[in-house]
Amino acid sequence: MSASEVKSPDAESYFHAVLTCDENERYELEVMPYRPAPYPETDISSLVYLKNKAENKVWAISQCGKYSFYSNENTGHILVCSALTGNKSVHQRIIDKKSKGYEDEGFRDYDARSKSLR
Repeated sequence: MSASEVKSPDAESYFHAVLTCDENERYELEVMPYRPAPYPETDISSLVYLKNKAENKVWAISQCGKYSFYSNENTGHILVCSALTGNKSVHQRIIDKKSKGYEDEGFRDYDARSKSLR
């Protein structure tokens, strides 16, 4: 099973969910326990990429500070986009992640077509 993007009928909410079907052909929609933003529709170059190897987590941030991307156990290890708000600088966000055990892994590019980092 993998999570898929879903927009609610009111178009104000956005979430990821897993759709399952049991042996009686009953369907169940399980909303994933995180708050994603819609994926950017254009490629983004040179995201700062960090990894927490002990907890099998990855995190990346755009240098402009508009987006971050993450993957962990809660996301089913799929890449999730977050639209960043607030006054915290990119540098401060990176420092915060490093204080939580993340290590610098260089740079990655976001590919809009595949919704992945490469």
